[in-house]
Amino acid sequence: MKKLLTLLALVSVSSGALASGGFGLDSSLIDDTQKQTISAKSKEQREKRTAWNQLREECKDHPSCIYRELKQRYH
Repeated sequence: MKKLLTLLALVSVSSGALASGGFGLDSSLIDDTQKQTISAKSKEQREKRTAWNQLREECKDHPSCIYRELKQRYH
């Protein structure tokens, strides 16, 4: 049950809502370590989104640019 609440809170935070909002989660159900983990993962996702948005903007006129970047990152 605790893992489910953590997962719901993570989804809530990553979508921009507060961890204790949206799903009606009581903040006392989520300990400080879990809150830090949720915050860190949320920040990481925002940074990844920002990086991809910047890449898309830089490569908007050159589709092969995105392909090269994907190949470089994942091969």
